[in-house]
Amino acid sequence: MDAAAKVPLRTGIARLSTLQKIRDAFKDCSEGTGNNAHVNIQALARYLHRLVEAEQCHANQFGPRDKQVIALCACQMMQDMDLKGRGRIGIEEWIHHMLLAQAQIPALKVSSQIDMLLRPALEQYPRLLEDLQKMFWAADVANEGCLSLRDIVDMYRRKLWLFSPTHPRGLLSEAELCNTAPEDSARNVLEAMDLNSTGTVSYAEFMVYCLGRRKSPVALHYYDLSKGAASAISPWLLGQRLDGLWHTGVVVYGKEYYFGGDIFLDTPGTT
Repeated sequence: MDAAAKVPLRTGIARLSTLQKIRDAFKDCSEGTGNNAHVNIQALARYLHRLVEAEQCHANQFGPRDKQVIALCACQMMQDMDLKGRGRIGIEEWIHHMLLAQAQIPALKVSSQIDMLLRPALEQYPRLLEDLQKMFWAADVANEGCLSLRDIVDMYRRKLWLFSPTHPRGLLSEAELCNTAPEDSARNVLEAMDLNSTGTVSYAEFMVYCLGRRKSPVALHYYDLSKGAASAISPWLLGQRLDGLWHTGVVVYGKEYYFGGDIFLDTPGTT
């Protein structure tokens, strides 16, 4: 589990939105005010310390080993969340990782995949994370970290989104935006972003798309290395019939990946 997932969110008011709970947790943990508010490793360790004490209720249950675990957890979280390498975490980085920790994309380590793309992009465009989040929050009127088709339609109707998965440039021009039905644009981008096939777009899915990742069909190829001989020979050699001696390869993004002591790739159908 990603370290960020270990930080509980405050639930004092039942109707607080997901985003507000995350902001409240940042406020509890951070130092400074306004745009200068940030979390450093000392503040993070103290915050985790308070959470553990609150959960255990009795101070005498909190020992040296607990302190070591908290220190290690704080170090890991700081390393994961400090996208700009400043030794401190801003509100955008905090929200980013808390929402990624909630992502439910099967078989995908969301945080590491997204942050691998995001870190070098932030070196070139320091405001990229803030700008992408503003685009997402403009659509997420419920502040729950998830967009419905209606939310996305509203973005195109208000001309705030230009995404177009079918356009060669990936973006609609202002004229094209005016000449395309908002519902059509919204359905196209929902299909492109919705990795879970839930009919909604999570923050993680939005970030994956904006950072250049796209859906691709995945196929499993399997080959009988004996070319049919195994079914005839196996009863004599093994005392039972085998349909084949199978070799498999996974095809994705135009390449076939297979294992042979290491992971190799080649042209699909030739491995």
